[in-house]
Amino acid sequence: MNAKRGSRIINQADGKSAKGAAGSSDPASRPLGPGKGDSGRSFYLDYLTRAGSKLDDIQKLSLTATHHIQHIATLLHDRAEARASSHGLHVTDMYVLLLLHRSLPDYSATSTELGHALSFTSGGMTKRVDRLEAMGLVRRNQHPTDRRASLVQLTDAGKALVERVRNVVDDKRLLGHQAALLSEEEWSHLVGYLERLAEGIAANLGEE
Repeated sequence: MNAKRGSRIINQADGKSAKGAAGSSDPASRPLGPGKGDSGRSFYLDYLTRAGSKLDDIQKLSLTATHHIQHIATLLHDRAEARASSHGLHVTDMYVLLLLHRSLPDYSATSTELGHALSFTSGGMTKRVDRLEAMGLVRRNQHPTDRRASLVQLTDAGKALVERVRNVVDDKRLLGHQAALLSEEEWSHLVGYLERLAEGIAANLGEE
């Protein structure tokens, strides 16, 4: 079964849920996603089953895992975005600055390197660098060995700003709590599984 058909099933189920009575105990009649007190995994699987999904068990588990990955990413992204905006930055601008700050010894990298590290397109990366350059936070320098490329480098103003916002990502309290949720072996396995998923999904999308 292809992804488009799967998405139609979920969308159709969502359409049915909008007509359900408010407060209904049937997951298929409630908005998609776990509510307070619900187990995310069991709720989502129950929702797919009761909504009449024709997916098999492993496909349901796959969608449930994707749901949780997206939920975690959204939580962390929203937190970082709120803190970045308090400094007049878009969250993606902040990620560029943080990456440059870690690009020692001279706080510089090419746009291609930055785009690859942050999964931005060439055009998207150019727009971000243009914006940061206009703000005086980065400068473009001629690449010492490649005349076709330029180096994006943090300015002193950019370094000073990074020092103020770096706790948005390098939050030791949050990282400590997050790390303690799983054992080192579990984290190692999870990283391996996610890498396989990322590579496989990217390869599959590239074939479409």
